[in-house]
Amino acid sequence: WDAVLPRAHTYLYRPPLVGRQDVIETIDRAASDALERRGGLLLIAGESGVGKTRLAFEVTRQAARNVFTVIAGGCSSTGSQAGCARPLEPVLPFLHAVVDRCAEHGPEEHTRLLGDDAALLAPFEPLLGKRGQVAVPQLPVAAARARLYRALEHTLTAYAESAPLFLVLDDLQWADELSLGLLAHLAAGALRQQPVLVLGLYRCEESTPELERLADERDVQACQLSRLSPHEVGRMVAGMLSIDEAATNPAASVAWYS
Repeated sequence: WDAVLPRAHTYLYRPPLVGRQDVIETIDRAASDALERRGGLLLIAGESGVGKTRLAFEVTRQAARNVFTVIAGGCSSTGSQAGCARPLEPVLPFLHAVVDRCAEHGPEEHTRLLGDDAALLAPFEPLLGKRGQVAVPQLPVAAARARLYRALEHTLTAYAESAPLFLVLDDLQWADELSLGLLAHLAAGALRQQPVLVLGLYRCEESTPELERLADERDVQACQLSRLSPHEVGRMVAGMLSIDEAATNPAASVAWYS
């Protein structure tokens, strides 16, 4: 019998989230506080590939079930490595969401979310400045930044009035100075009585002095995501292969079932 059987397909499944219960509990407590209008900033550091983005995916999926509006942004390495990181890059998805909401609900919502600050935010998202844009008075650099941070604070908190907001900012090791300044402003009490949780993620091996100072601020919660233990890696491999048990040595387990 010379029939050729079809080649069997190899399946890998999404592994379970293992070894992160302590950090998940910290995020859950922060989310519960935000639901009670006690928002804030939570920073999670970890090595590249340790699972920060996967963790954020899992916790925000749960947050979305708990009435949060989840918006995710991040920083790219291209501009940072060239010394020209895009200003406010991690919060641009939030500004895009503001544009969408204004388009959906009209001038009254535009006024509620932006007030007189549309012209301040238009350089970062031009569509915000189309309605009756007025000239922005010139100020010294420090005062102009403080004015911008207050405008963003107002828009964030106004946006969250319709539903609590969970804002995820990934790869903050590449964030620009303006973005880190905004986070410092928000952490210094701006979110203390608001239903807003900001979750920032960054690579500890590429962190910057500015980011470390932010993590050390009194009102900032900071967590370190460590590597998984061999046993936890084995559990993850078992989940990916959909088997009941993995060998103590994950590499041996993969070889055995391949």
